[in-house]
Amino acid sequence: MKSARSLLPVLVLTPVAAIAFTTITSEPTGLPYDATAIVGPDECGECHEAEVSAWRTTHHYRSFTELTRRTETLDMADKLGIDRVRQADECVSCHYTRQLDMDHLDRPEVIAGVSCEMCHGPSRDWLEPHADYGVFGTKDAEPHEHRVERILTSVAAGMNHPDNIFDVARNCYRCHLGPDERIVNIGGHSPGSRFELVAWSQGEVRHNFADDPKVNAITNIERQRHMYVVGQALELAGALRGITGATGRGRYVAAHVARIKQTRTNLEAVAERVNVEQITRIIETLDATKVSLDNDEALNAAAATIEELARDVSENVPAADLAPIDDMLPAPEDFHGEALTP
Repeated sequence: MKSARSLLPVLVLTPVAAIAFTTITSEPTGLPYDATAIVGPDECGECHEAEVSAWRTTHHYRSFTELTRRTETLDMADKLGIDRVRQADECVSCHYTRQLDMDHLDRPEVIAGVSCEMCHGPSRDWLEPHADYGVFGTKDAEPHEHRVERILTSVAAGMNHPDNIFDVARNCYRCHLGPDERIVNIGGHSPGSRFELVAWSQGEVRHNFADDPKVNAITNIERQRHMYVVGQALELAGALRGITGATGRGRYVAAHVARIKQTRTNLEAVAERVNVEQITRIIETLDATKVSLDNDEALNAAAATIEELARDVSENVPAADLAPIDDMLPAPEDFHGEALTP
């Protein structure tokens, strides 16, 4: 097998890359979700009291009150020409939950920090079927067949169900990879987090009370295997997409190039341990793609292919087939922050 170094595509900087980052003119693209379909975390808390209590101990929750009090936030806003952080799409899209009343479309309202629907999807259309236990009345009394049908109906209505690692994780990486060149190179924002799906999801933000409302359980090792592989693939796809539309050199592009290198190394280590066709194809897709600032169409196509392969891993590869990567998974002491322990 060739080394990762010999196969990794080299970032080719076209003449546009010589432009100083102060000439960047890219504009925010608005919110990635339908704010008119947001119902808010209080609705979720009616049934998921333990989960919402855990959320209220997190940075996700505290961003609602703390973000605009930070000196670095105000300095960044000044550099970007932002007067009100809570009204700026490029800030709201990852740090807040915005709700919009159809009768008052001119008055959007930020109602929370990073809350339930930022991960599981705006719930106006899926909240009712999600909570519908039919004649059985409660989750405990609900037979398996009804649960399956209830979940399918909720997902069809727009829910990112926790059982589907890919759908939920995709939202994590959308923000944690630093999706906006302008706020990084001009505003001085971090070019993303050092985010790894298992470590971060099982740390501070963990809210797994599905089996026992008194135990915030670490997810099982079988699920962690899928999470690790899917997370690496989503990070790779996100980095490829991040380079598309970039205008030139700067911290933003450099961070994405570093991610591409690291995720390829990590996925090659996985491929050396397991015989899973989808993982091999992810690496082959990257190696066949010229990573450069003038190759947006190919980068987007490669990212889409990698995402589909990641979804396939999540939904169709048996966890037992991934058992050889257990030594690559983060240990509990390496989880990001401490989760609520009731």
